[in-house]
Amino acid sequence: MDYKEIIKDIGKYHYVLVVGKKAGILGSGNESNDAKKKTLEKIKLKNGKLNNQLVVKLKFIKVKSSLLKENVNSKIKTVGGPIQINIDFYEIIDNQVEKLNEYSKNNKLFITSNFLKRKGEISSNDIKLIASAAHNNKLKNELLVLNTIDKLVKI
Repeated sequence: MDYKEIIKDIGKYHYVLVVGKKAGILGSGNESNDAKKKTLEKIKLKNGKLNNQLVVKLKFIKVKSSLLKENVNSKIKTVGGPIQINIDFYEIIDNQVEKLNEYSKNNKLFITSNFLKRKGEISSNDIKLIASAAHNNKLKNELLVLNTIDKLVKI
C-alpha cells in the first residue's frame, strides 16, 4: 500500500473549524500555503462571524519505514501506524488564523494499516472526526499512550 499516494489524494494539510461536536473543513491541500489561503478565503466570506472560533490544523505525514521496523521490535511503542497526523490549534482573530501555542491538548494521532486495509481510504468525515475528537479532549494525553484512529472510528 502506497501511503504517500493516500496522503496526496486526501491532501497533506487540512484546516477544520470545530464548534462543539460539529466540524467543517475550511481548506485542504498538499501545500501548506494553498490550504491556508483557501481557509482564509472562506473565513473572509463570513464577514467576522467566525471570530474567536477554534480551528484545528491537521498535517498528514508518512512515517519512515525504518521507524516502523524499529517500532515492531521495541518494548516501548512510539509509532502507532504508517501515517501520523500532527494536530495544531488556531483561533480566528480579525479574519486571520493565529496559532495557539499554549494549547495543552494531545497533538498526535496515527492512522493504522488495519484501518486502511478495512476502509481503503481516509474520508472527509474521518478528518472531521479527528479534528472534533482533538478539540473535545477525546484523545489520550498520558505519557507513552498512542492515539490511533481505530479507537475513534468504528468500521
